[in-house]
Amino acid sequence: MGFLNKIFNSSNQSSSADNSDNLITFYKAKYQKMEQKGCDIDWWAFQNSIDRGWPYPIATEAERDAIQRFDKQALRNHAIDISELLYKYSQGSLEQSNDSEVTIYKDNDKVKFWKQYLIHGAEQGNKTFQAALISEAGIHNGVFCGWETEDEQTYFRDLYEVQLIREAENGDSQAMYAVAEFCLKDAKYGSARRKLLAENAMKAGLGDAAFLCAEIYKSEISLNKKSWEYKIVLQYYYRGVECNNGAMLGSMQDCLADAYRDGEEGFPKDYDKAIYYYQLAAQNGSESAQSTLRLIEAHPDGARI
Repeated sequence: MGFLNKIFNSSNQSSSADNSDNLITFYKAKYQKMEQKGCDIDWWAFQNSIDRGWPYPIATEAERDAIQRFDKQALRNHAIDISELLYKYSQGSLEQSNDSEVTIYKDNDKVKFWKQYLIHGAEQGNKTFQAALISEAGIHNGVFCGWETEDEQTYFRDLYEVQLIREAENGDSQAMYAVAEFCLKDAKYGSARRKLLAENAMKAGLGDAAFLCAEIYKSEISLNKKSWEYKIVLQYYYRGVECNNGAMLGSMQDCLADAYRDGEEGFPKDYDKAIYYYQLAAQNGSESAQSTLRLIEAHPDGARI
């Protein structure tokens, strides 16, 4: 399972603090060896990741930035973000440049951690995790893959694909969203089938499906070389916020808060509603909302202008 999984799934009597100390010690030694070989390790980012409670310490500023974007969504089971992390750790990101501002180093331990995270969730019935394991090859919503062997992909396709497609056809909202999110079978990228499945999942009450509908709308308009309207995107986000669930809830709440604060895109200017949605977004992990609330607290008079 790899070092990280042995730590997180250990059956011994070690406490969580002991496990955390083991990880810190392991990665500190690992990064020191990398540094000796010429890799540029950002020790501030290393400590920051520990302070934030991320499951493992990180090595570079770029990795820190990726974690800040992805952490809440990934740990709230957003499979696309997990796929993105898997790609980055399996391939590295501009690793050859050895520049901490753009580099995320390859890390097989972190690949094993996230792969096992997906496998375990799929076994527990998470349909988006099943879809991620089925369709790992290729590009999905701009997410490059390459973290699964052909044998693994064949195994998971045989295990999950037929049932997942059948459930989507029978109107299971989670299955419809999973199939649409990862473009399985006839729900290919840019297809009417994918759009229909996403919209039906949204209507059934899935907040992440509303976020996906917005992404499909943006890509559809962009493919036609036109400019998409943010007002329409916000309408999808509003539907998603009404669902009150999903990994992307905080991001959608933050966008609505901005619209109410500025009175833009058809939303009335309403400072109280803006604060309400910023607070909800912050509770749901939005870094942007947390920063905005800190600024409002520091400059309460200016925030109302």
